[in-house]
Amino acid sequence: MANKQIAEDVLSFGLPVLVLGDLNQLPPVFGDPFFLINPDIVLTQIMRQAEDDPIIYLSQLAIKSKKIDIGKYGPRCFVIDKESITDNMLVKSDIVICGKNKTRDRMNKHVRENIYKIDDPYPVKGEKMICRLNNWSKVIEDNIFLINGLIGYVQDTYLETYDKKSICIDFRPEFLDNNYFEKIQIDYEYIFLSYEKKKNWKSFYNKFEFANAITAHLAQGSQYGKVFVYDEKIGDKDYYRKWLYTAITRAMYGLILAI
Repeated sequence: MANKQIAEDVLSFGLPVLVLGDLNQLPPVFGDPFFLINPDIVLTQIMRQAEDDPIIYLSQLAIKSKKIDIGKYGPRCFVIDKESITDNMLVKSDIVICGKNKTRDRMNKHVRENIYKIDDPYPVKGEKMICRLNNWSKVIEDNIFLINGLIGYVQDTYLETYDKKSICIDFRPEFLDNNYFEKIQIDYEYIFLSYEKKKNWKSFYNKFEFANAITAHLAQGSQYGKVFVYDEKIGDKDYYRKWLYTAITRAMYGLILAI
């Protein structure tokens, strides 16, 4: 996902660079790929799961643009039609991955209001959120920074800090059990904006969004035990097959693919 500008920044230091990536995953959000256009070595043996794993099987169907049939694939992988989706499937998955930001907004709203029954006009303890803006001045455990794409949970909300524009929360990254960022001042208005308004929103505060559902671009680079994928036909044929492959391969051992 490193575009030309990022690549040139990295190379400007004059240090040796070892670049690793998956040629089948999504390209950068902005700009074109740079490093992996002509890789020196391509690895073909799958190591994340066994080669006969259902997740691998489904991902290969996706990347080869082959038909994926509804059914059960092994003990923990299922392909269902969208009419069969239940609320239990959404909340029992470690993450919900979709294609469009409008779908992400709709799903997060549904999970928050209709499943968890949260009607508070601010994030509450236990809610899953994602950071959407790098803040390199915030760090815990020496090397964990508050960066774009970091998913975690609200540890506490400081209502006394609310001023209609911002509010402070404690934020625990999902891979930590006890440590967390304390009193992070987040943009209150940004949380509840539609995606269209968020795109050009300038802020003096930390940007956070609800994260029960995220897009495949946000999930790329991460992996989860159980993944729910909401299939959406986006982009051209080549982009779509990479999108579906990327979404499926975020799962380590459990997958529900709704087509």
